[in-house]
Amino acid sequence: MIELNWRAPRILGIVNITPDSFSDGGQCLSLDAALRHIEQLIQAGADMIDIGAESTRPGAEPVSEADEAARLMPLLKAYRHHFDTPFSIDTTKSVIADLGLRHGAAYVNDISAFRVDSAMPDVIAQHGAGAIIMHSIGTPKTMQNNPQYIDIMATITGVLTTAIHQGAAAGISDIILDPGLGFGKTPAQNAHIIRHLSDLRALERPILVGPSRKSMIRHWVGDTGLLTGTLGAVVAAYSQGATWFRVHDVHEVKQALTVAHQCLGEPTVHA
Repeated sequence: MIELNWRAPRILGIVNITPDSFSDGGQCLSLDAALRHIEQLIQAGADMIDIGAESTRPGAEPVSEADEAARLMPLLKAYRHHFDTPFSIDTTKSVIADLGLRHGAAYVNDISAFRVDSAMPDVIAQHGAGAIIMHSIGTPKTMQNNPQYIDIMATITGVLTTAIHQGAAAGISDIILDPGLGFGKTPAQNAHIIRHLSDLRALERPILVGPSRKSMIRHWVGDTGLLTGTLGAVVAAYSQGATWFRVHDVHEVKQALTVAHQCLGEPTVHA
């Protein structure tokens, strides 16, 4: 388990070993390209690296365990020979989580909050690792098909509470919460979530958001505003209590959060 002060803003740098991720698909398919990208993210200030081998963009097709493992293995074998920075494994499959954890992953980032694979909490606990659990609906292929909620924050809080209990029952003590921006949400719903992140504080866990380059940013400011729009969403989320940020543009986000932290101080969060 890694020791990090999660009250201060922390950055999770994105590494997608996929041909079809929405922003950077195909850029890290070779081991050399992935290692170069990780080095750049760490030099830019990433506190942890998030490695995934199955695209979760809207409309994405599922990937088999065998294909996901084959994409991951070269990097998993090489990671600790090159880097000391902790990394997480982004997957909904307990078999792939176990693979990543056996190669040194500190966290599993499960976008389904244990909904897809009920064995996930036990696998994470067996390794003494942490979990990032995210609210989502349906599958990546279907999640944006007219998502509707009666009370979106109550729904998110309920799903994450259930996952926290599942994790605690298995023996996971380190859990980070992600409300799942863009995963079965409209731009207006995403904005509502950011404005009401304080609703998640009662769960007494660190809050992570991932607005980076998402379609909601494009919806508001167009293709030319993906970076600046992301920075706006990050600072807004930080002001509402988020302290972890999963992003592509680590250097720019680090700078924005440094200024926000100086101006706003540490957000009100639970120990």
